[in-house]
Amino acid sequence: MEKVRLLELIDVDILQKIQDGFSEYTGMAALITDADGVPLTKGSGFTDFCKELVRKSEAGSRRCEACDRDGAIKAWRRGEISVYQCHAGLTDYAAPIMVQDKIMGSFIGGQVRTSQLDMEKMRENAREIGIDPESYVEAIQKTNVLKREDVERAAVFLSKISEALSAIAYHSFVMIKESRQAERAARSQSDFVMNLSLHMKQNMEEWMAHAGDLIEQVDM
Repeated sequence: MEKVRLLELIDVDILQKIQDGFSEYTGMAALITDADGVPLTKGSGFTDFCKELVRKSEAGSRRCEACDRDGAIKAWRRGEISVYQCHAGLTDYAAPIMVQDKIMGSFIGGQVRTSQLDMEKMRENAREIGIDPESYVEAIQKTNVLKREDVERAAVFLSKISEALSAIAYHSFVMIKESRQAERAARSQSDFVMNLSLHMKQNMEEWMAHAGDLIEQVDM
């Protein structure tokens, strides 16, 4: 498969509108990343805990990217939506955006709690990523609590959207591939014509030089 990025296949404004709509409908946070977990869109419905605390920590941001990437990979390997607890303690879910069995990006949702959290474990998480433990605990306790089944229903909805995005991405990929092939063919034809012209010019110059020699011999 030719190297191509998700934003070459789907405009970022389209991704943002779809993501915003999903977040508004479900009441949960959403984000679309590239294949490495790096955000491509602006987070929709993000909690203050994630946006203002965890992701503003360099170590926390790296862990978020790893979670986003790994969640989509798990969904791809299992062939079903992946619902998991992120490194920070919240419940997330992810689905991959695919083109020809290659992960182009991830659609992530969640940032909610589905069960009681071990606050001592949360304090330990905070210390590991350089955040004040009490601020961490206070912020995470303000996140929404939802039933697991409600999260799973939203996750299934997200997976359907990801399938649609994958279909759009594949269609764009085919168009780009055909365009590049046509461009290479045109370039190849142009190179052939230029080489032919150069070859003909060289042959003509050699013929003229040879003809000149013959004329000189006749004159003698």
